[in-house]
Amino acid sequence: MVEREQEIQELREEIEEIKASLPAHSVKAATLLHLEDLEEQLENLLADQEGDSDA
Repeated sequence: MVEREQEIQELREEIEEIKASLPAHSVKAATLLHLEDLEEQLENLLADQEGDSDA
């Protein structure tokens, strides 16, 4: 459980770092894809965590 919470925190931090470094224009597609992948991972972990707390 603690490991999952740490992974969630690390994902949140990485997402924030990427968002903060995005230029206003000409964002590389690979950067956006990486960001979307991280956000999806975070969403899945949070959904799993909610499912565990409901059980």
